[in-house]
Amino acid sequence: MKNNTGLLHWRTSHHPQWLVFIRVVLGLLLFAKGIEFIRDTSQLNMLLQQHFSTKFPMVPFLISWAHLIGGAFIIIGLFTRVVVIVQLVIVTGALWMQQSGNDTLLAVFIFVLLFLFLIEGSGPVSMDHYFFRKEEMRQAN
Repeated sequence: MKNNTGLLHWRTSHHPQWLVFIRVVLGLLLFAKGIEFIRDTSQLNMLLQQHFSTKFPMVPFLISWAHLIGGAFIIIGLFTRVVVIVQLVIVTGALWMQQSGNDTLLAVFIFVLLFLFLIEGSGPVSMDHYFFRKEEMRQAN
C-alpha cells in the first residue's frame, strides 16, 4: 500500500500544469458544440438521417446534452474518465459519419484529446482530485 501512495504522490506532483489548460479548452469545445447542437438541431438531424434509415428523435437531444454536461464536467474535472468514455463514443460516431471537412478535423483533434485524458485523468487541479484523492490518501495512512 505504501508503494501505491508513493506512486499517487509522484503522479500528482509531476502532472504538467499545461494539461489543465488543455483539459479546460477541450471542455469548452465540447460545451460549445453542445450549445451549437441545441440551437440548431436540424444539422444534427440531417446528418443522422443520411446514415440511418430509421428516425431516432431522442438521439440529437441526447448528443446535445451529453456534450453540454460532459463539457462542463471536463472543465471542472469531475468524473473525468467516465465522461471522456461517453464523449469518445459520441465522437467516434461523428468520425464514422463524416468523411471530410473542417468538422472532421475538429472531431479528430477532440478524439485525440479525449484519448489523452482517458489515459492521463483530470490531474491535481480538478474536482476529482479534491474529492477522491483526499479519500485515497486518508485510507492509505
